[in-house]
Amino acid sequence: MGMPLRVVALVGSPSRPSSTAAVVSQILNELPDSIGRTLVSLNDIPAEALLSGNLNEPTLQAAIEAVEAADGVVIGTPIYKASLSGLMKSFIDTLPQYGMADKVVWPVGTGGSLAHALALDYGVRPILQSMGARHIIQSAFFNPADLTVPEGGTLKQHLAGNPRYVEALRHFVIAVSADRPLPFLGHPQPDRAGTDPRNAA
Repeated sequence: MGMPLRVVALVGSPSRPSSTAAVVSQILNELPDSIGRTLVSLNDIPAEALLSGNLNEPTLQAAIEAVEAADGVVIGTPIYKASLSGLMKSFIDTLPQYGMADKVVWPVGTGGSLAHALALDYGVRPILQSMGARHIIQSAFFNPADLTVPEGGTLKQHLAGNPRYVEALRHFVIAVSADRPLPFLGHPQPDRAGTDPRNAA
């Protein structure tokens, strides 16, 4: 029997509680029990270690090792000025050049308006591609005004009513579980494309 699959979710928001952390936590909660999961809040890493790239700092070292051991990575970031957060960018800069090699990556963002949604595709996706990601899932963007985040960072809104989220989550689980790319995996509605990736040869 092979090693169990693992997903690490990175939260790049400097705020507590945050819409980003709430969405990312919900994603982890919806993963199958067969997939191990780890949540890494980047604001738990000392700023000095993060900015200087001090790889001997235990919290930073543990976060990097969690990414290295993962089959899938959720990049959860608020969008600031059409780009990912400085916290997320600083952490990504500490990873090896091909730190996402052979991994499935899902960019998830929150922002003040839908005008920021394209930042995930034009600002975040190229970074992940340059790091060798095996597959980058269709990004998911959420406007914090549409999310209710009570004390403790729990999502009140039921994300099951968001079809783009549901399809992206499904794609992520399928891709993490697969040992090779599958047809139509990036299609927002794979069944409409005539092929269900779960049945791909």
